[in-house]
Amino acid sequence: MRKWVIIGLTLFPLALGVVAGLRLSKESLAVVIGLIFGVGASLPLYILAFYLVRKERPQPPQPVQPNPPVIVVHPGGVNQLLPPLNPPQPWTEEKPRNFKIIGEEWED
Repeated sequence: MRKWVIIGLTLFPLALGVVAGLRLSKESLAVVIGLIFGVGASLPLYILAFYLVRKERPQPPQPVQPNPPVIVVHPGGVNQLLPPLNPPQPWTEEKPRNFKIIGEEWED
C-alpha cells in the first residue's frame, strides 16, 4: 500500500506537468516555471530564518551572590536638605503682551 502511495505521489506531479506543458502557451508556461524557480530560490532563506528564530539562545549566568541592598539615610531628615518652597507669583507686569501671528502683517 505504501509503495503505491509513493508511486502515485511521484507520478501525479509528472503527469500534471506534462499535461500543463502541452496545453499552456509559451508565456503561461514561462510564468509557471518562473514561479517554481522563485519559490525554490527563496527556500534556503526561509529555512535559515526559521533556524535562527527557533535557535535556543543561552541564558546569561546568574550571579552567585546578589549585591546587598543599599539604604541611604540623610542625617536630620529630608526637610533640612530642600530649600523652602515659594508659592508662584501672579502676573504683575502692567504692559500688554504683544504676539506676532506668523503669516499675518502687524504693526507696532
